[in-house]
Amino acid sequence: MEKPEPDLARRELRVDGLGENEFLGWFGMHLLAPSIYDVLEQMIRDGVRDGGEFQLTRAQELQRQREGYLALEMTEAERFDFGTPKDYARSLARFAESFYARGGLAGR
Repeated sequence: MEKPEPDLARRELRVDGLGENEFLGWFGMHLLAPSIYDVLEQMIRDGVRDGGEFQLTRAQELQRQREGYLALEMTEAERFDFGTPKDYARSLARFAESFYARGGLAGR
């Protein structure tokens, strides 16, 4: 579900232990099999839309149902928030600091 309305999130995305207006989200880097184009082509042909748009998120779910997928959960990773321009800038700075502290690009 991509960018749910707050009422829908409150109703369907509740997680015990979080506040009334707190929700978990999914973010990831995706490597998609070429068959994603077949799924998108079928969605376009059949007029499958969400909010009036053809959604890659829906295509990924259809592809997952057909072919399965592999995922890696990183439980010890640092979380970066990109929700606002200020969050994004802060995240980039923290990421760069961590990257160079570990010798990224030979410490340049």
